[in-house]
Amino acid sequence: LDVLPTFENKTQVIHSVVKNITSTINDFVIWFNKSNTGDFPERKNSIRTLNLFIETLKKKIFKQISYDDEFNYILNCCLIKRIYPDVNNTLFDLYKKTFFGKDNNISYWSKKFENQPLSSFQQEIDWDENNEILTEIIEITQTLDKWVNPIDLIEKLVIIHDKFQASVSNCLISADLLVPMIVYFLIKSDLQHLYSTFIYINDCVSNFHSINPSEVCIFFFFFFFFLYKKK
Repeated sequence: LDVLPTFENKTQVIHSVVKNITSTINDFVIWFNKSNTGDFPERKNSIRTLNLFIETLKKKIFKQISYDDEFNYILNCCLIKRIYPDVNNTLFDLYKKTFFGKDNNISYWSKKFENQPLSSFQQEIDWDENNEILTEIIEITQTLDKWVNPIDLIEKLVIIHDKFQASVSNCLISADLLVPMIVYFLIKSDLQHLYSTFIYINDCVSNFHSINPSEVCIFFFFFFFFLYKKK
C-alpha cells in the first residue's frame, strides 16, 4: 500500500484498511458507550473524544499509505460512517436528555401552526399544498431525526435544498421566500427532537475535518436559521 491508488480504487483500499482496524474500533466503541451513559456527561467533551479518536486512526493509517486530499476526504467519511452508528444512540440520548425542555417547547409551538395553510407562510408563489416536490421535501424533513451518523443528516439537508431550488428555478430565491418555506417544512415535519438534532450535528461538524465545504455550508444555513427561529 505504499503507492497512491488510482481514483477508482481509493474507496476499496480505504475499506480494506479500515477493516484491518475493526478490533481497535470495537474496543473504543465499548469503552465510549460505557463512559458516556449515566448522569449527563459533558456533551462537547464526548464529541471531542470521539473525533479525536477518528483523527488518531487517520494518522495511524496515513503512516502506512501515501495519500492526497481526496483520499483524506474519503477516509474521513468512511470512518465517520463506520464508527458513529455504533455510538449514535449513546450520544443522541445524551443530547435528548440535556435539551428535553427545549425540544418539548419547540414541538408545542409547532403544533399550534401545523394546520396553517401554506399561503399563511408565504405569498410569493401560488403553490398547491399537494405539490409533488413539496410533499417529497416534507417526507425527507420528517426523517431528519432518523439517522445513524451526522453525514446522513447533512446529505438530507442538501437534498432538501436542491429539490427546493429546482422547484423554483424560474424565479429568484429570496430570503422572503426561503425563510418562510423552511418554517413550513420544519413545522410539517413534526420532529420531536428538533433542537437536540441540530445541536448534536452542529457539535459534530464543528469538529470534523475534510468534509465537503458546500454541504457543511448548507447545514449551517439551516442551523443558524433554526437558532433564529427558536428565539
